[in-house]
Amino acid sequence: MAIRRHRHSRFRTPALVAVAALLWLAASVPSGFGIVQIAVFAGPGMVLALAISWTSYANARRDWDWRHGLRAIGLGAAFFPPFVGLFFAWSGSFGSEVLVTLLVYSAWMALLCGFLLAMLNRARAT
Repeated sequence: MAIRRHRHSRFRTPALVAVAALLWLAASVPSGFGIVQIAVFAGPGMVLALAISWTSYANARRDWDWRHGLRAIGLGAAFFPPFVGLFFAWSGSFGSEVLVTLLVYSAWMALLCGFLLAMLNRARAT
């Protein structure tokens, strides 16, 4: 089985690594968390990214394979933790009682955005 290479893949990977490194550094400054403390959120990021990858192929299950899953896991581990750190830094400025409310609203917004993206993908496919 041959692996398809994208035309600009040799530039894409270093660019993604650079953006991820900048996000990790940017998240550690305002949140006050260290890199190790932010890395705790890599596990949930990997699980969420794998679930997103798998469900994005719900209409074409035979097209999904573990290469898609591994790519998603890597992206989830690299990009999810800094966003969580930045979210805690931003929401913490409102007070601890608002933090829980924002976490609940964020979960509902994630579901709504996923549903809207699925509808757009479905409409584009037809």
